[in-house]
Amino acid sequence: MMFNEISVTFTPSTTLEQAYQSYIDAVEERSRLYRASPEDQAAAQRAAESLRKHQDSHDECMQTLGTVLEQGEEALLDWLVKFSDACDHVGVMGRDFPRVCAMLEVHGYVEGDCVGLDKQAYSQPRTLALYIVGQALACMKAMNMGPHPMTSQFVADYHKLILEA
Repeated sequence: MMFNEISVTFTPSTTLEQAYQSYIDAVEERSRLYRASPEDQAAAQRAAESLRKHQDSHDECMQTLGTVLEQGEEALLDWLVKFSDACDHVGVMGRDFPRVCAMLEVHGYVEGDCVGLDKQAYSQPRTLALYIVGQALACMKAMNMGPHPMTSQFVADYHKLILEA
């Protein structure tokens, strides 16, 4: 019998435990062989490079937030996109969401700001910016996660509004 591309052989005297153990042994052997393969080593190297890239991006974000806040909302929204991407990877260390939230709040941003307004209100760049930052705060405060990955789409919408103005 084939299961997940692994052949398991049964005889009339094979117990369920024996069949299960045979399958587990085959899975472990296939896994061991893959871990020793050039493909797995290349994948591990790519994963390590990706983590290093996202960790560096995160660390840069944490170092530049104060400066970015002084540069205005457009810079802050672009920072949120970069921060969101950096935080959305397993293994990135130093995610200090309470510090980020405190810095945003000191600059007047409010968790959940502009939620539930009439759709037309979001056609104003300032309103959309407040909404985006308010949602980022909600993610960091209520869910202990970075700004939602959809932040990039909302910021792209914000930039379109700026260009249209």
